[in-house]
Amino acid sequence: MEFTKVLKISAIILLSFFITFISAVEKEDKIATTSVSGDTILVVFNIPEGMYQDFDQDLFFIETEETKGITLMETIYPEPYTDEEGYQKFKGTITLKKPFKVAEKYLNVNIPLNICIGYQFCYGDMCDPPVEIEETLIIKLGEKK
Repeated sequence: MEFTKVLKISAIILLSFFITFISAVEKEDKIATTSVSGDTILVVFNIPEGMYQDFDQDLFFIETEETKGITLMETIYPEPYTDEEGYQKFKGTITLKKPFKVAEKYLNVNIPLNICIGYQFCYGDMCDPPVEIEETLIIKLGEKK
């Protein structure tokens, strides 16, 4: 009798995990928007109402592959808020910035840059599974005057 109860609870937990994961995957294109502004990659995250993102650079990031002609800087995070337990978090609309420099001989050239962005939104003490999205941006900077 006790084993059956544990099995049912485990099945419910597993099913809710997969439903949450599918929900996150379906929403990922609306949650994060990427763009390039001048010499900076911008990723705008729209954190759903009632959820938050912990300030954990292993789970909230912009990563890029090494690309000839582009030197990437550290990701710039906005100022997080500190909750009542002392944890740093983000809510609402958050923009991560990743500045870069293009070598002079690559100015006015289209350079494909593969990026990976990651996040893990939480609510209360529960968190959705981590999500990673990969895409290719085209970088093209003209000559600076």
